Amino acid sequence: MEKFEKYQKYYNKEVQKIDKKLSNLLENKEPKSLYEPCSYILQSGGKHLRAYFVLLATKAVGGKLSQAYNAALSVEILHNFTLVHDDIMDSAEKRRGRRTLHIKYDVSPAILAGDNLI
Repeated sequence: MEKFEKYQKYYNKEVQKIDKKLSNLLENKEPKSLYEPCSYILQSGGKHLRAYFVLLATKAVGGKLSQAYNAALSVEILHNFTLVHDDIMDSAEKRRGRRTLHIKYDVSPAILAGDNLI
């Protein structure tokens, strides 16, 4: 069980870094009508497995994690873009326990926010 705990601790540490970087990414961007919905979806939590796998792959080939965070965030942002559009197409009302973008902000702003993420 010790190895699992070690990896769990490492995963949690990296996910916290990813969360913080996503949270700061669009801070104070204008226009708020576009960037507020983008921030909302990026701060909705999640496991960030795709971003974490980018970091693991970087580490596996001897790369520097400090140089891989932008790539990891890019993968996470792309994934969130797909979720926004998927939620609209499925008429989903909740994602990760929160209102979906199109429910909170309406369909048109949600589509624009999703497109902005891409």
